[in-house]
Amino acid sequence: ALYVVCREPRQLTRIALNPLRVEWKMPLPGEPVDFALAANGAIAAVSSPGPKPLHLLDLEARAAHPLGVEADIGAVRFLSNSKTLIAADRGARRLSIYDVASRRLATHLPLSVRPDHLCFNADGGQLFVTGEGMDAVVVVYPYFTPQVAGTVLAGHSPGAMAASANPPYLFVANPKAGDVSI
Repeated sequence: ALYVVCREPRQLTRIALNPLRVEWKMPLPGEPVDFALAANGAIAAVSSPGPKPLHLLDLEARAAHPLGVEADIGAVRFLSNSKTLIAADRGARRLSIYDVASRRLATHLPLSVRPDHLCFNADGGQLFVTGEGMDAVVVVYPYFTPQVAGTVLAGHSPGAMAASANPPYLFVANPKAGDVSI
């Protein structure tokens, strides 16, 4: 299936691929900023501006469950086990880690940059973070007890990233410099 996040009207649409048709639509609680689908296909997360900026979406029940947070949430990502949600709290310059089953905050991980861009490596064992604050990529080990592994210089004003599996490279766009760091 293909999921389409719409701003107007605020909804999530599931489209079957064979045959190509709309299966269902689900209203969203706010204007979407980012969307992530868990590997198990049963849940998703959506961030939005406002007083309740982060919701877990039960795709089978088509229900949105707010997570108790008041923050400037940007990017959202699930770990590959679908049990943990990572939310980028841009205002506090931290990653907020949530247990999906209990819908509760597990911990906050302070960062040296505003978490504007998130990218996992090929096996999901490292999370790379870039954003305002440093010309660097923050490397996070997201499993077990999430921790910052280190900070690596990565050009001027690093932005969006992509990771390759073989060979294992991280490609970091440097839009202000007009180049890519590898």
